[in-house]
Amino acid sequence: MMEFEKDIEAYQINIEHFKSLEFHAHTLKTILDESLRLGSRVYVCGVGESELVVDFLVNRIENSIKLDASVDRVAKYGLGGIFSEKLKSVALKEDVVIGVGINSNDKSLKEAFEIAKELECKSISITGVGGSEPYKCDLNISISTTSFEYLLPLQILLSKIVTK
Repeated sequence: MMEFEKDIEAYQINIEHFKSLEFHAHTLKTILDESLRLGSRVYVCGVGESELVVDFLVNRIENSIKLDASVDRVAKYGLGGIFSEKLKSVALKEDVVIGVGINSNDKSLKEAFEIAKELECKSISITGVGGSEPYKCDLNISISTTSFEYLLPLQILLSKIVTK
């Protein structure tokens, strides 16, 4: 926790939120480390403002894990039918699909997770609370806020913890 004290202070993050993030970050890091060690690919997608978090997370993964430069193991895709179609054509069993959003109402993310399930990929959602029901994923990281201004820093901090 001391390592992220400046982030906690700068973003005015509630300590209970931070402890919850640490727990989820450990689980997410374990999944990513194991999948990448086994040669799986990671696909990260986001909607609207969450694309900022997607860019940050992809950059952190690429810079924290020593990958062979000739192997594209981390990819970022925008959403709309584009992500789902791309996922169908490139994802393999045991790859990892991470979706980042404000809540669990996004139709494009839902579709991407359904495709991930069909392909037997591991699926992880990183969202704020809200939405009709959680996405059907292997890991749902639901950050308890509906405020985008508070959610974005928490999602970025989660990315930092995962890739430290």
